[in-house]
Amino acid sequence: MKSVVIIGAGLGGLTSGALLAKAGYHVTVLEQHTQVGGCATTYPRAPHFRAEVGLHMMNSPFEEDTLHDVLASLGVFEVIEFVEVPEFFSLHYEGGSFTMPFGVDEAIEAMQEAFPQERDAIAQMFADFATIEEALNGLGKLSWQDIFKAFGYIRTILRHYKRDAQSYIDDLFDDPMLKKMLFANVAYYHDKPQELSLLYFVMAQYSFIKYGGYFIKGGSQVLSNYLASIIEAHGGEVRTKTLVTAIDVQNTKATLVRAKHKGNTLSFQADWVLSNASPHDVYGTLLPRDYYDTSIDKLQNSISLLTIYLGFTVNLKTHYGTRPYTIGIAVPKCDDALLSRDFGFTDYAQIESGLCGEHHSVGTISMVGYIQEWEHLDEATYEATKQKVLAHTLEKLDAYYPDIARYVAFADVGTPRTMRRYLHTPHGEVYGFAPTPMQVARRFSFHSKTVKNLRFVGAWSFGGGFSPAIMSGYNSIKDLVKKLS
Repeated sequence: MKSVVIIGAGLGGLTSGALLAKAGYHVTVLEQHTQVGGCATTYPRAPHFRAEVGLHMMNSPFEEDTLHDVLASLGVFEVIEFVEVPEFFSLHYEGGSFTMPFGVDEAIEAMQEAFPQERDAIAQMFADFATIEEALNGLGKLSWQDIFKAFGYIRTILRHYKRDAQSYIDDLFDDPMLKKMLFANVAYYHDKPQELSLLYFVMAQYSFIKYGGYFIKGGSQVLSNYLASIIEAHGGEVRTKTLVTAIDVQNTKATLVRAKHKGNTLSFQADWVLSNASPHDVYGTLLPRDYYDTSIDKLQNSISLLTIYLGFTVNLKTHYGTRPYTIGIAVPKCDDALLSRDFGFTDYAQIESGLCGEHHSVGTISMVGYIQEWEHLDEATYEATKQKVLAHTLEKLDAYYPDIARYVAFADVGTPRTMRRYLHTPHGEVYGFAPTPMQVARRFSFHSKTVKNLRFVGAWSFGGGFSPAIMSGYNSIKDLVKKLS
């Protein structure tokens, strides 16, 4: 039986592990945290709450595509409930608001009603989005008889692959508020629309608008735990609190993975090694220096996030009535960069999230974060700055949820320092490499260039987010599992 050692138990690693275990490989997953999941985790706050670490919504798992096939092959739909989210997002700004519905026709109608002067440009944008989506999704499915259609798809991709999202939107629209609305949730992907690949932006946004968004009932930990259980049910092993310290290599092949657990040194023989850890950690720390891949030094990393996890003594939907599931709040600029940053608030009470009882609720505030704003602060200043950001965001949220601060039962502020500690990424990055036009066109390979039997899964290989992480788990090892059953 071939042995596979997986470094890191994020969704990518767990998906790979579950597929490989079912295919007959002996799988060992090594995770430094106390629980599996990476960003796909929850944590309890007694006595009523479970905080969701990373999942706001994911792409529809019910379309006839590879994501659906992967989940179906693992029996996910038989044990996990997906809850539909009511709308994509709602942006609130000084003087107005706009809610982006799901459904292409519904989105076009809502946008044209809100921005009638941009009616034709809105129609053109959605036509372009549909053409790009068809090309990106369709190219890999064509047979040799479809050569002319393939040329059309390639022509579409070549026309747009160098473009950034900002320049495309600027060329199409004049209304500044419409432009701001279209990038209301840009922090799901990157911090700067002018650096964000148009192809990446279209695939993500259009997929959500066309097919809807979903939440995992009970939180993302439910999926992570289930994938781990598949590995164990097929004779594999999932070890938490186990920090990988080295990968031994002989003749360009990884042979042994070394780790520490509660002060003990462990070693695991490997025919294949999959890394859910960052390439910087693998090449910079775990592998012998001779196997360093210098190409990673030329790539731009993605952003980190600042996330505030909140529990409330009331059910926000019952207390305030129906609100958008995710509100984007445009914040007026000031001299303090941390207090000038737009943020989003996800109100899990608006759906049957399963994160707490009916008389309480949880929510999450999220914004772009940068490690340089936090890493040099002493502990007292660090804690004071977290409290400053918390007070500021609750004050802004008060306009939509009056007196919301009085109902806060707990508030945990996670900074880029927090992300770095739990994810072991260089600066707390949550999306792997930045999705710039050139980096999306030349995506970091699943396969190591220097170690023959080392592969990468997760955000660093396929892009950030829940669905991409799952897809990376399949794409990185699909030649090893032959086909999905």
